[in-house]
Amino acid sequence: FSVMCLVKDVSSSVDSMWIKENSQTNAQTQSNSWHQGDFNFVRQEKLTIRSARVSDSGVFMCYANNTFGSANVTTTLEVVDKGFIN
Repeated sequence: FSVMCLVKDVSSSVDSMWIKENSQTNAQTQSNSWHQGDFNFVRQEKLTIRSARVSDSGVFMCYANNTFGSANVTTTLEVVDKGFIN
């Protein structure tokens, strides 16, 4: 399971992160950022769960904040059973 969140701001002072609501997770996060022009900063937050299990199911939130406020977006992962190979 892998999902991407793009955060755009006018400066690099924005903070962002992935959060799993109501529990812990074994997810890995990776963050990349760059400037696009004079007044556009982009941060890419990637959340990855290798070999997702039923216990990894839940609501994941990408949260960002700066001096003007905060914003978030959520996505839901529902793992229904173990995978197998014939």
